[in-house]
Amino acid sequence: MNSILPTGQIKDEPGYFGPNYDFAAAVPLPGDIGVRRDGSLGATIDAVRGAAYYVDVIGFGERSSELTADRPIAPIGVNYFIRTGLQCSNGADMWYYVNGIPDGTALGTRVADGLKSAGLPALKGLAPGILEDAKEALNPIPVLNALIGSGYPKCQKVTRRVGDNFKRIGDGEDQWIYGPIEYDSEGFPTQTRWIQAEDKKKRPIFITQDQWLKEPKIFCGDGSLKKDHLDDDCKNPLISDIEKEGFSSSKTSPSREQVIVTAGLAVASAIAIGVVLLKRR
Repeated sequence: MNSILPTGQIKDEPGYFGPNYDFAAAVPLPGDIGVRRDGSLGATIDAVRGAAYYVDVIGFGERSSELTADRPIAPIGVNYFIRTGLQCSNGADMWYYVNGIPDGTALGTRVADGLKSAGLPALKGLAPGILEDAKEALNPIPVLNALIGSGYPKCQKVTRRVGDNFKRIGDGEDQWIYGPIEYDSEGFPTQTRWIQAEDKKKRPIFITQDQWLKEPKIFCGDGSLKKDHLDDDCKNPLISDIEKEGFSSSKTSPSREQVIVTAGLAVASAIAIGVVLLKRR
């Protein structure tokens, strides 16, 4: 039976509050970037360079001057998919893509244009990222769409980057991204998921209950095709996985009737052997 209702959080996936990404751990300590308590000229220069580094990390998210030219700086955060608990009309689970890396839109295009005219990068640091998150959290549009929409989403398949800007999907202690991972031409990890489709004006597309029920459920929850599984059953392994393990690639497995007949023959044979042995006695 198909259900549109949420099914709860699945184990080994980012929780409803996202992966356990430690923003503080992503920022090196002063000692890690060469800042030290010393009265020498070199220590003073390193302290100035350290201050410039933190300005870039917290404010810009990239290099803004030659003082930080030798240090790797990128917007801090992690992109990931989260399962919504809803089912697409084609049978696949619906996901929501979370862009957790600042994109420089926190203060609008006017500020971005002003910074660009002064030769400065966009505001993609930690502080603007907080503003972007607050702006997203206070946006009433998703709530209104959920209330006004039919509750039966139309989905589309997308491939998007996941992980952080340093091409990582974990930090050694915590894993941020779960599920199949691929890599794009630039080496960034990506995932392919089904998300809610949008029209040309970026509005989510909903369909009626009848339309949702009539559409063939040809996909499994994980987004794989049912026909790619043994016996067209999502609970069975993928045929390609069976072939890789050296098993038969045939989609035909013993039916219930075949199992019963085989078991019956085995029992009959055992009885016949028993009768023969009794006669010999």
